[in-house]
Amino acid sequence: MTQRQALGIDINNWARIGGVNFNLAQQQIMKGTYDFLIIKAGLGLNKSVTFEEQRTGVEAKSIPYSTYFFPDANTDINQQAKFYVDLVGTDQPSYIVDVELPYAISEGGRLPTSNELSEFLDELEKLTKKQPVIYSSISVLSQIRFLSAAENYKLWIAYYPWDKSLLPHRSVQYSFFTDFLDDYANTGPSTVRGTNLAQNVILWQFSAEGKGYDYIYNTHTADPRNPEGNKFADLNVSMQERDVFMKAMFGAIPQPDMSVESNDTQPTEPKKAIEATYPGMTNQDMINLFLKAFSTDEYWKCILDAQLEYLAVPRENRDKVYTGPKIGDLPGLTNDEKGVLLSLI
Repeated sequence: MTQRQALGIDINNWARIGGVNFNLAQQQIMKGTYDFLIIKAGLGLNKSVTFEEQRTGVEAKSIPYSTYFFPDANTDINQQAKFYVDLVGTDQPSYIVDVELPYAISEGGRLPTSNELSEFLDELEKLTKKQPVIYSSISVLSQIRFLSAAENYKLWIAYYPWDKSLLPHRSVQYSFFTDFLDDYANTGPSTVRGTNLAQNVILWQFSAEGKGYDYIYNTHTADPRNPEGNKFADLNVSMQERDVFMKAMFGAIPQPDMSVESNDTQPTEPKKAIEATYPGMTNQDMINLFLKAFSTDEYWKCILDAQLEYLAVPRENRDKVYTGPKIGDLPGLTNDEKGVLLSLI
């Protein structure tokens, strides 16, 4: 590739009313941090409660965007396709169909059958004159026996690899675009490599735990029942060069202005003292101390409990001098856990 890949975030109603910081999103896009947003239009015959707010927000800030729609297998398929098109119009460059459980099985939800999905896709293409893009995972497409039919569509695949810099811990997803690209630039999800679907994948959702407050979300929402903003963002990377992908999916190619300074970011790292807490100790040394004190299955949980994730994420923090709290003052740890750490210094 001569250009970098396109990067973007998809958002839904879990962001809540007032939960998206469109100023921050615009600033990040103008800085070239990422390029696009994808917003949820609806589910079944119901419009997403955040759709109008999110559409107004992205259009007001000239943010390249597209929409996705969640078909409900328990509702008339053709009627839903028309409902989606009525919501967003026929002039979108692309239309995305989300194939997963629309709600819990206990609430009557179910996956569409292969025939139901084909019927929805056909009706949507008939109405828009554009072939839809499918969002799903290989496991879901396999479960509904749609893998062969999926070879006729462009695919947006969800698959979340663990952050290599945090191994041997194997339950932490990538939080930042840069860290992911260090390990996986110009590759695709391992679930499709070597299969007939490899060439169909145009977008990879690689994390559901991106740094929401750094990239797009407000710390507080306008919803009194859910006042805390969404900490986690869904991060995505294209399989095509940036300009090719942006033109095809969004009909627009943002031109980053590297002089833009963000006045609306919300730092997540705690303030650090000027002097090192323990002479000669780096953040990586502190991480190694936790790894020595606890098992490989427990050490990262203890780091999270102690609110020390920032020592490793983003990874350039690892080489910095440790200026966090003394071990005896760490929150979230028991006295016994603190004692084990202190005995190793």
